[in-house]
Amino acid sequence: MERFTADPTAVRDLSYDSDLTGKVAIPVLTLHAIDDPTAFVEHEAAYRATLKGGHRDTYLVQTFTGEHEHSRLSDAEYATSITALDTWVRTGRKPSPSTVAASCPAFDRVYATGCFYDAAFRPAPYATRVNSRPGGSRWLAMTAAREKTWSRVPGVGIAP
Repeated sequence: MERFTADPTAVRDLSYDSDLTGKVAIPVLTLHAIDDPTAFVEHEAAYRATLKGGHRDTYLVQTFTGEHEHSRLSDAEYATSITALDTWVRTGRKPSPSTVAASCPAFDRVYATGCFYDAAFRPAPYATRVNSRPGGSRWLAMTAAREKTWSRVPGVGIAP
């Protein structure tokens, strides 16, 4: 088995960039396949917990589909999601998973690719799929104080 040594710059960048702060200031609508084979759906639970920890979860609507792909979901669902996000940004009216799902059939009449939203689905907590990091499983993972501290550690942070 061939072994490789990690690039130190990449290790530094990943260590700094892989923890989220939850500092979201604009509407975010996610679309995730429940059976995504690449990025498992529990990542969405971690993302929600991060935004909640940052008191920004009001900016988040998460939608889920009964599909089994990573980046090739229904065209009707993509159009539905983009339109729902655009409407939210323009009008300030936050959609719900149910209202997003309910608007999909109109787009499916155009794209004929199906609507597979599961408006009632909520992913299990991230820790049910991934062992916690040493020190606990609390989210928000990267607090503002930790970000400031880490930015002063040699070898940590995005290279200028």
